[in-house]
Amino acid sequence: MNGSFRVLVRYWWRESRSLWLTCAIGLFLFCWIRVWIISQLPTSSFEIIAEQLWEKYERFSTVPFRQLISYHGRVALAFDEPIILLGIAIWAIARGSDTVSGKLSRGTMEILLAQPVSRHALYYSQGLVTLMGIAALVMVVWCGIAVGIATVKVPIEQRPVIPLPLPGLPQVPVPFVKPRIEYVPISEKTAAIYFLPAAVNLGCWGVLVAGLATAWSACDRHRGRTVGAVVLFLAVELVLRLVSMASPAWSWLQYFTIFLAYDPQALVHVAVTQPELLWAWTRTDLQGNLTLGPLGCYAVLLVPGLFLFLIGGWYFQRRDLPAPI
Repeated sequence: MNGSFRVLVRYWWRESRSLWLTCAIGLFLFCWIRVWIISQLPTSSFEIIAEQLWEKYERFSTVPFRQLISYHGRVALAFDEPIILLGIAIWAIARGSDTVSGKLSRGTMEILLAQPVSRHALYYSQGLVTLMGIAALVMVVWCGIAVGIATVKVPIEQRPVIPLPLPGLPQVPVPFVKPRIEYVPISEKTAAIYFLPAAVNLGCWGVLVAGLATAWSACDRHRGRTVGAVVLFLAVELVLRLVSMASPAWSWLQYFTIFLAYDPQALVHVAVTQPELLWAWTRTDLQGNLTLGPLGCYAVLLVPGLFLFLIGGWYFQRRDLPAPI
């Protein structure tokens, strides 16, 4: 890494650190508070609510019902929250769209290239800051969940039981006595290590969004158009995913959406029940069909994302830059 590249990396970080800190603080607090919110609803109460909706919700879930109502599954739902995805997308799209089209829109690209820096250094220094920011934000998300698990206690209902004289018979709870509530650390019910695969999956999704925004920015001159195109792409992909899950007749649409490979709940389920499959490319889903394993999910998102960065860099090296307006 030469001197000009290091200077550019520090410059882009100073330019974007306020945005990163805002996203990081918001994501950390949200994850911590969400774990606390889970502790306010006992598992028994959540099971009653979820069981009534499961018949309609089942088609949208890639994990079994017992996983969904467990503390592992309930915490894993945080990775599907719009706030988590929005926080990562804001950083990825903001930094990616600013790489080329943002500077062309502001009229600063000509000034930057008049300095003793190459287009290669200008482009990839911003890409490095973008990718490092995504990795750091993902770690913030995981740390927020880990801190929540380490500090939050959950209520456990303890009902008195009727002792039976014969050994080997199950204990019978007393139904007409109010249960006693005990608070135990949620770390006794789950562990932060289970959510690392989901965090990696989130990071790979962020790399793909950033790669798309950066590549589009390298081909356009209007930042607003770049942001709009990437947001529209994500919206269409999300709609395709929902439609493919809602009706078996449209299930083939899942192969045209990036959200097929973003499945944090399933990865947490694998980490809890089948940790030996964490390094598998494929696995068998609930219906017995062959689907992507953890490594497959990572690769389907990460490889195209990095490839888009390279395509954008290749095009930026060869395009004619318009004069500032």
